[in-house]
Amino acid sequence: MGRVWSRGGAGDAPAAEVARAHEDAIISVARLEAGFGAHLAPLSDFLLRSESVASSKIEHVDAGWRAFARAVGGGNASAEAQSQLAAVRALISMVDAADIGPMTVNTLLEAHRLLMAPDYYAARESGRFREVQNWIGGSDYTPLHAAHIPPPELVPDLMDDLLTFANRSDLPILAQAALTHAQFESIHPFTDGNGRIGRALLSAVLRRRGLTRRITVPLASAMLADTSRYFAQLNSYRTGAADEFSSTWPERQRGHVPRPRIPH
Repeated sequence: MGRVWSRGGAGDAPAAEVARAHEDAIISVARLEAGFGAHLAPLSDFLLRSESVASSKIEHVDAGWRAFARAVGGGNASAEAQSQLAAVRALISMVDAADIGPMTVNTLLEAHRLLMAPDYYAARESGRFREVQNWIGGSDYTPLHAAHIPPPELVPDLMDDLLTFANRSDLPILAQAALTHAQFESIHPFTDGNGRIGRALLSAVLRRRGLTRRITVPLASAMLADTSRYFAQLNSYRTGAADEFSSTWPERQRGHVPRPRIPH
């Protein structure tokens, strides 16, 4: 990426160890894809919905599986259940778009519209990049003790730069996905929904690069298991630890990929 929020520096993980970890994680995903076929077709929808639900839980949106099932079935459901279902639709939108061609600004804006649709007030600001100041951490009312304050005037140029990086085909896949996610979260281009769109972007990069075709790797589930570590690593990325951030993703991906069992 031409412009990053990182201030330089590298992580401590030796390059050879990181490369081996990335390779092991890619092999795990490839094995699942290869063993998928018609035998495990129901797993595809389950993994995608589970990933979206876990991503919503990171944002403290959790209706419970029964309420979520009612929303999926078109029944009378709570606002939280509708929000979780909207996250599923946003993820599907991004992964499907990545299947067709390069990711674009419109890919992100359409996913954001889908995500915010259940909330009347948020929907009015959806589908466009923010033009106001926001911040990460601290109080909801002031950026005084915020962990990160990304300026709004840089959002369009930074997002163009980020999408150029995300659409490259000459980079290690997992590192590209991880750094795309971290940079997106650092830019924080929307007034709301940045976390869920940013985590959906991970799956979209994996799909665009051809690592996944039918499965959704449950990375948000790994983040949900230790959100403090996840947020700490994002903050470290912004101080220059890009290598360290990307080196942790093979561990997350390898540890949460289900093992296929194919009948003979």
